[in-house]
Amino acid sequence: MPVLFYLGTIIFTVVVSTLGDQVVAHEYLGNFLWLRAAADNVTHGLIGLICWVAACGPRCFPASLRESILCGLIACALDVDHFVAAASVKIEDATRLRARPFLHCTSIVILAILMVMLAARLTGQLQLYHLTLMASVAVTSHHLRDSLRRGLWLWPYGSTPPVKIGFYYAGLGCIILVASLGIRTSLQKEEPNVSLV
Repeated sequence: MPVLFYLGTIIFTVVVSTLGDQVVAHEYLGNFLWLRAAADNVTHGLIGLICWVAACGPRCFPASLRESILCGLIACALDVDHFVAAASVKIEDATRLRARPFLHCTSIVILAILMVMLAARLTGQLQLYHLTLMASVAVTSHHLRDSLRRGLWLWPYGSTPPVKIGFYYAGLGCIILVASLGIRTSLQKEEPNVSLV
């Protein structure tokens, strides 16, 4: 059963990612920036959701669905920084920024999340640890998908070249594996039924 669960999540991830990229790249959406941005954002959210489902594993699946939805929403929320950086709610301004907005700096955002995660771990705040673990999955899956077009922004070193699709899927696998280990170790040391929602 676990093999089928993980095989299903892998297939679903590939299908969602491929279809999402096809929809976003379709020439018909070129004139409809809001629709294109919405399709891209929904794809980010679905990938974050699937990654959290996979990290929680088949034993926790029905119970982890609400957390997975929250992870997907966090992955979607990252794109709000486009509007903040543009200082405008116009989609034209948000999609024509000269530089990437602040929440898309992989090194800084992950460092901040890891610092909060470490503090939560050291102080025994399991729910905060769990939430930051979820945020790290949402952020890294979002950044990794964006890196297919623009590379990863690793301040102070700059940006990498756009990553290959194989690296993207391997990266998602690593995200899921690390998050799964983080979930398991936190559950072994603390309460067996931790839920954020």
